[in-house]
Amino acid sequence: MNERSLLPDILPVDPWWDLYMPATFGEPAAVLDALEAAEAMTPLGARGDVYAVASRAFAVLGRSVEAERLSEQAMRLGGPEVDALATFTCPDGIERATRRLRGGGRPGLRADAGCDLAALLVQLAQIDGATVAIDEALAACPGHAEAGRWRRFLATEDIPTQVRAAKDPRRARRPPVNQDAVELLPTRRTGWISAERYQRRILGSPPQAGWAPAGTALGRLQDAGVGTYFFALDHEYARVQPDHPLVGLEMQADTLRALVEEGREAAAAAADLWRAAELDAEARQDAAQLLVALGTADPRIAQISIDAAEWLVAHLPDRAALWEGYRAWLSHLLGHAAAVERARAVLAARPTLPVAWRMAIEVLRAEGHGHEADLLARAARSEPALAAAARELLNEPGPTPLRMVVSGRLTPRWPRSPRGRGRG
Repeated sequence: MNERSLLPDILPVDPWWDLYMPATFGEPAAVLDALEAAEAMTPLGARGDVYAVASRAFAVLGRSVEAERLSEQAMRLGGPEVDALATFTCPDGIERATRRLRGGGRPGLRADAGCDLAALLVQLAQIDGATVAIDEALAACPGHAEAGRWRRFLATEDIPTQVRAAKDPRRARRPPVNQDAVELLPTRRTGWISAERYQRRILGSPPQAGWAPAGTALGRLQDAGVGTYFFALDHEYARVQPDHPLVGLEMQADTLRALVEEGREAAAAAADLWRAAELDAEARQDAAQLLVALGTADPRIAQISIDAAEWLVAHLPDRAALWEGYRAWLSHLLGHAAAVERARAVLAARPTLPVAWRMAIEVLRAEGHGHEADLLARAARSEPALAAAARELLNEPGPTPLRMVVSGRLTPRWPRSPRGRGRG
């Protein structure tokens, strides 16, 4: 079984990637082609789940007649994806979601069902019931990211008003609690799947990847909906126990990223991650690089990010210019008087890394030294490593807010098998 979507391995397509995803890009021809291929190569009795996902896809495309027809075919054939769809399209949805939550199977899928149950209940203004559902979801799968966001949402005020606004995304505005409702509540226009689920269960998981065994670190992370890893690679997590210390770091990092993205207070989570990363020097390095990037998105954690940048300068001196560039920009975000001095020091060292150079230049522009910045940018046009960045900057009318990102880990943490070393 391909347990990520609980669809049989014999299917010629991954329905979520080959049917649902093209629908989100407005490509009905691709959906029709994938559905035709699945029907041609899949026994009739195994098509229920395919039809269920295809029904969602046509709902996204706004083709209600095809969506309803496929839903009816799916209901006749049955399957776990059919039951998940029926949670939102049949009158007994609350009972179905409750059975999925309290039944057997993957902890992550049970917690997904708890989130579906909460979505149904908040639309009935049953906030206490939704809270109980999320408590059960987190008990089934501790660290479940979508349920964690639900818990944060349910702690806000006037949830019924936010739910009503979410039904019309044109009315949904910041603060982020309104965005919670938009991204947590499945609707017909999303094919009855939440945006949060789509990001974590589909975009965050490669097609036909399947889930790792629940008794592995990778399985635990997948159950939680954590798909980007900073402290080890996925195949490395597949070989260690679910209680390995790095799993906790990954979950903390994921929560921190979520808090920053949601616009919530993240300073405590940033400090917790920085302390927890004292596990070893490599974990400290990985956490530091994540923190310096997140600090550019949220000035409220910028002081912790500066501490991380200073650690990187001391421990990775071969890239000191980059970390000093971050330190200058983060100092600017905090209003430190030393920001300009730090930026000028970076530029005086003639950095060849465009990112470091750009951050230092942007500090000068943002601090009112635009003429100086322009002179330096014009001079940099003759330097091959900086020419493209310089031309881009000169084409922009004024200071540009910088929000840096950091990718997941790309190199092995353990060049050899970690068995026997570092297992939890």
